[in-house]
Amino acid sequence: MSAANLESKSRVPAARRTAAHLRSVARRTWIPATVSVVLTLATMATTANAGFALIAGVVAAFLTSRVLGTGPQSALVGIALAGAVDAPFAYSAFNLTQILVLAIGAWGLVILGGQTGQISVAQGPFVGVGAYTTAVLSARFGVPLLATIPAAVVIGAIAGLLIGIPSSRLRGIYQVITTLAVAVSFPTLLLAIGDPVGGSTGIAMPEPFQAAQVGSVSLDPTQVMYFFALACALVVWVALSRIIKSRHGTAMRAVRQNEVVAAVNGISVSHYRITSFVLSAACAGLAGSISAMSVGAVSPDSFGMLYSIQFLVAVAVGGADSLMGGLLGAIAVFWLTTSFSGIPIGGVQVSNEVAYGLVIILALVVLEGGLWGAVSGVVESRWPKRAT
Repeated sequence: MSAANLESKSRVPAARRTAAHLRSVARRTWIPATVSVVLTLATMATTANAGFALIAGVVAAFLTSRVLGTGPQSALVGIALAGAVDAPFAYSAFNLTQILVLAIGAWGLVILGGQTGQISVAQGPFVGVGAYTTAVLSARFGVPLLATIPAAVVIGAIAGLLIGIPSSRLRGIYQVITTLAVAVSFPTLLLAIGDPVGGSTGIAMPEPFQAAQVGSVSLDPTQVMYFFALACALVVWVALSRIIKSRHGTAMRAVRQNEVVAAVNGISVSHYRITSFVLSAACAGLAGSISAMSVGAVSPDSFGMLYSIQFLVAVAVGGADSLMGGLLGAIAVFWLTTSFSGIPIGGVQVSNEVAYGLVIILALVVLEGGLWGAVSGVVESRWPKRAT
């Protein structure tokens, strides 16, 4: 047997060991988050004290990540989940649900822009498609609200396919103009359809959930709605994370970096550009369905041009290439729209549009990788990952 064959055979067990090691590290990365959430829920159910529950979750995430050596990012995810579980007991559950809606829609743009390098201003209309799907099916046809969610996701994906096929052939400003036309015309289209979608008054819906009792903790309908939205967001997070880390995610990033090189290496550029549009619109459809159930009504005015800009701002501020960046960006955008809008600065009343512009400029100039890039960079510099 030649030396080359021996070397080739010796590489196979080493490759398998490396793959097994990577899988074990990936599994351990989720342990701090899981322990943190379980301990937070257990503490909340037994003590009904939001402060104790949050402290327990944060300590659990920190200690577990240190013991397992999974690094600071796993600890941050665990702390974020502990905060998400604890948040509706200290803050408005309705507002938190709207943040999750923004985050899920922004995650769609992370796939579209952060992975394949496309730009879309039509995320708002896709969210509107999902919202109106839920509203029409429930109010007009008597379909249970929760049963409308799969339909909202599928119809949103179909809308993304119809817009993505022509838009994926365009580049740069031409793609922006095409999706901008969709965003501008969507409210007008709803008004033109008229009575089937409620016209200018929209459609009202009942509350999807009733109050619940979990251990010693009482949940009102808005809190139950929040935890349902949180569960949906976690499912989307896990699904998109797997896509990003798979060979399909690698192919998408290759398309973003250089389409010619990607095509030479056998990657179907058009396939992945269209697929990313479909995934992005499916996320938007889910976000719209959750939004409709949470608000209890839909109307054309809710999905105007400014609404689409919110998702773009969230991705630009939080970081376009990471899901955590989309979440942080959603939090920042919601704070911007609820706390910063209308505040006089230097004798001038600041509008949403001006505020968005200022924040985007600051984010692009000061934070090269967005909020998540800045936060993770600082934490990793102070807490290097232990060698395993």
